[in-house]
Parts: sequence; C-alpha cells; structure tokens
Amino acid sequence: LEVADNTGVVSASSGKSASSRRNKGRAPPRQETVARTLEQLSATDSKWQRLLRDPDGLFSASDVIDDTYEKYLGDIVDLMVQHDCSFKRAIELSTVSAEAASS
Repeated sequence: LEVADNTGVVSASSGKSASSRRNKGRAPPRQETVARTLEQLSATDSKWQRLLRDPDGLFSASDVIDDTYEKYLGDIVDLMVQHDCSFKRAIELSTVSAEAASS
C-alpha cells in the first residue's frame, strides 16, 4: 500500500498500526500476579502453617505472598516438612543443595 503525505511524497505502508510495528518481536505484556496473605495460603494447605508456627517468628498471617515468592517459599516449606526443621535450617539445606547441583 502506498500512502502520500501532505507534501506529496509517496511511501510504502504495511497497513499495520504504528504501535503494532513498534511491538513486533517484544514479549507480550506481563499478566498481573495474584498475591495472597500467608493466612489465605494456610487456609488452603496446612503446610503453610509451618511458617506461621516457625520458632524464629519471621512470618505473620498478614504477610502478602505473590506468585513468585509463593513458588520459592513452597520449596522451602517442602524442605521444612521433609526434614522437620525450621525456616532458617531449610534455607541452609536449599543453599547446600543448590551449591551441590552447580558443582
């Protein structure tokens, strides 16, 4: 498609909007993540109560946990259950596992 501007110059146009041409090759917009409180998570799965009962008292029921943090904490809570340990100990275990995997 050829288009003439107000000076009479003719240029080629693909028929696509300028914004669609600018966004070509870019990742789609990020979807909003769901954030829930630790209390809400523990109501759906009792394993999350381990964080609320942890002896170091690092977590409260009103702590907001987004999707990314939930995935990370889920791995840590699984270690807490598996090893019957505190949050801090589970962090240590996850670090040792990560170091061993990278060696």
